[in-house]
Amino acid sequence: MQYLNGIGRHKHIVITFGKAFIAVLFIFVIIYRVDFQRVTPFLERVRFDLLILSYAFSVLTVFLMAYRWKILIKQKNISVRMLKLLRIYFVGIFFNTFLPGSIGGDVKRALDLSNTVGGKSVSLSIVITERLIGIISLFVMGMLSSFFLFAITDKFDSVLLIQIFILLLIGFSIMVAFFSRSVAKILSLKLNTILKIRFLKNLDIYKKIKEVYKSVYSYKYSGTTLFKGFLISFLMRCVWVFTCYLVANSMGMKPSFSMLILILSIVEIARMVPISIHGVGIREGVFGALYSGFGMSFTDGVLLAFIFYLLLTVNGVVGGVIYAASNLHQKTQ
Repeated sequence: MQYLNGIGRHKHIVITFGKAFIAVLFIFVIIYRVDFQRVTPFLERVRFDLLILSYAFSVLTVFLMAYRWKILIKQKNISVRMLKLLRIYFVGIFFNTFLPGSIGGDVKRALDLSNTVGGKSVSLSIVITERLIGIISLFVMGMLSSFFLFAITDKFDSVLLIQIFILLLIGFSIMVAFFSRSVAKILSLKLNTILKIRFLKNLDIYKKIKEVYKSVYSYKYSGTTLFKGFLISFLMRCVWVFTCYLVANSMGMKPSFSMLILILSIVEIARMVPISIHGVGIREGVFGALYSGFGMSFTDGVLLAFIFYLLLTVNGVVGGVIYAASNLHQKTQ
C-alpha cells in the first residue's frame, strides 16, 4: 500500500512539473509575439477608478457563486449561513489560484462543508452539480454569442464561428448528458473496470463514487433548483464579462460585449484542459489569438487578459488571508 502511495506521489510531482513546463512554454511564445512598444502607452493611461470598480464586480461574481451553492445545498434540506459559504468560497479561490497541489479549490470547498451537510459524498456531489451547472451556462453563453456575432459582424471568419458554435453545442450536450440515466449506467460500468485495473477494488472507492454520482443525479428531479442555479450562473457570467469590459475600458480598449462573451467562454473552456498550472499561459494565448481574430491587436488581447486575470487573483489573496486567519483562530482555541 505504501508502495502505491509512493508511486502516486511521484506521479503527481511529474505531472505538476509537466504542467509548469507547458505554462512556461506558452509564456515564452506569448512574449515572443507581444509588441512591447504597445504595452507602455496602455499602462500609462490606465484608469484606476474603473479597475477598482471592476474588482467590486468581481467580488459580486463570488457572491453569486456562493448563492448558487446555497440554493443547491437547500435542495438537500440543509441550511447554511451565506457568510460561511462566502468564506469557504474565497478560500477555495485561494487554493485554485496559488496552490498547484492535489487539493483543488472545489475539493477544499467540499471538505470544508462536509461536516455541515452530512458527509463528504453529499458535499462533493453538491460541488460537482454546481460545477456542472456553471459549465453548462458557459457553453450556452458561448453558443448565443457565436450565433449573435455570426448574424451581425463580418470581422470574424463566419466558417470559424459556425465551427465554434458546433463545438460548444457538443460540449453542452455532453454536460447535460451527465443527468441521463443511460449515461450514468455507462459511467458506472467504465468506472468499475478502471478501478479493477488499478487494484483498488478492495478500498471501497467504487461504492463511494457511486454514492456521489447518485446524489448528483438526484438533482435531475428538482427542475426548479437546477433552473434557479442556471439563471444565477447566467447572471454571474454576465457580471463576469462586464468586469472584463470595465478592465478593457480602463485601458482605452473598446471591445463589444458580445465579443467578450465569446472570447471569455472559449478561454474558460480552454483553461479546463489540465495541461497547464491553472491555465497560466493558455488563457492569455487563447485570449490574444481570439482577440486578434476580430481584427484587434494580439498584444492588446494578451494585455487585457493579463490585467483581467491578475485582478481576479486579488480574490485569491483575500481567500488566503481568510484561510490564514481561520487557521490562526483554531490554533488559539
